[in-house]
Amino acid sequence: AQGYKHGNPHTICVVTVQGKLVEVNTAAAFQRMAAAARADGVTLIINSGFRTMNQQRYLYDLYLRGVGNLAAYPGYSNHQSGSALDLGRSANAWLNAHAAAYNFFRTVPTEDWHWEWSGGRVLLSANPDGCFSATLNRHVPVDTCVQSRADTHWYTCWGNGSWNAGMLRCGST
Repeated sequence: AQGYKHGNPHTICVVTVQGKLVEVNTAAAFQRMAAAARADGVTLIINSGFRTMNQQRYLYDLYLRGVGNLAAYPGYSNHQSGSALDLGRSANAWLNAHAAAYNFFRTVPTEDWHWEWSGGRVLLSANPDGCFSATLNRHVPVDTCVQSRADTHWYTCWGNGSWNAGMLRCGST
């Protein structure tokens, strides 16, 4: 498939998981994480995976018209790079506690369903219970507050990739 990263096209391999297109390496990592969740009695559901340019244009247009969720400019969505999955919210407690162990992180504080696979890169700082900030493009420790570029609200990192609204418990900025 034609993927995009930072606006640059590249070819990626996609497979079907739960009826959704997912980049092959992200799919393998998701399958490992889903198996662990199943062992704990939790089912992970993929609502959205890889997006084509036309799909991303459509979602971005809805966002611009004020009738859709936040959507990245076409060519710049991590759904187009193959690393992002929108997962069912019923598993959020399990994901917040365990996703980082499988290199999945919440990178959009305003979207508790949006998870990104780090590609196996180690995103953890000296404090392994931190969060990845898309705004800062780096991992931050627990109790760090970040103002989101997406909605200008402040969020606090509560660990294992879990962002919470407000400047609660801020120990560093």
